[in-house]
Amino acid sequence: MDFNVDAKRETAFFQIGCIIACSVALAVLFRPYFPTLLNIWTSNPTYTHSPLIPFIVIYFIWDKRSLLREIGAVPSYKGGLVALLISSLIWIVSVGGRSRFAVELSFIILIISLVWLNFGIKIMRTISFPLLLLFMMIPFPEILYGRVSRTLQLLSSKFGVAFMQLFGVPVYREGNVIHLAQTTLQVAEACSGISSLISLFTLAMIYAYISQKGIVRRLVMVLCAFPIAVFMNWIRIAATGMIAQYWSLEYAQGFYHSFSG
Repeated sequence: MDFNVDAKRETAFFQIGCIIACSVALAVLFRPYFPTLLNIWTSNPTYTHSPLIPFIVIYFIWDKRSLLREIGAVPSYKGGLVALLISSLIWIVSVGGRSRFAVELSFIILIISLVWLNFGIKIMRTISFPLLLLFMMIPFPEILYGRVSRTLQLLSSKFGVAFMQLFGVPVYREGNVIHLAQTTLQVAEACSGISSLISLFTLAMIYAYISQKGIVRRLVMVLCAFPIAVFMNWIRIAATGMIAQYWSLEYAQGFYHSFSG
């Protein structure tokens, strides 16, 4: 009888059992909070990309299957267990504080610590980007979202008017209200640019991971998402104002408005 083969088989069954148990425990823990998260994903256009992220994460991990097979799962019952204890404490505090954002954030941390525990530090490092991408599923807290959105509203109004004035359009601004000779436009929260900023930032992370090598080049590409999203929203508002001024308000608020957004 080959005791080594039997020992390896028992170890493999034990690891599979741990993984299944951890998966079930995670599902049970997050079950009460998932409907709220799903409601935000489906009701807020800013986060309609979020349900796709788990599938993208699974693909990125599957794409590294050969490398992961070479590394092999080596459970870390030292560092991984410490990480699990800390993340569990964070989860308990978050649940006690009844903060949706904190609960969702701590849930992702729990997932990462369980990967560390069951598969080891080498595998966790190898799939670190897919694991970090999971954080992009989490909607911002309403207070932070509203504050950033209002700031972007005013900036978009200000620079949109500045671009129109460069082209000689008679216009002036009061807050986020733009007064033209023929009509008045209001830069609403939906036109603040925060939706495109969040979506483009997530897309930039994925594209940088696929197309670039090295942390610096990837970081530069991701950071470029911020000025690109904000600048293009300014151009969009300026173009909307000029169409409303020289063509028709109906065209500015109709197909062009939806298409450019």
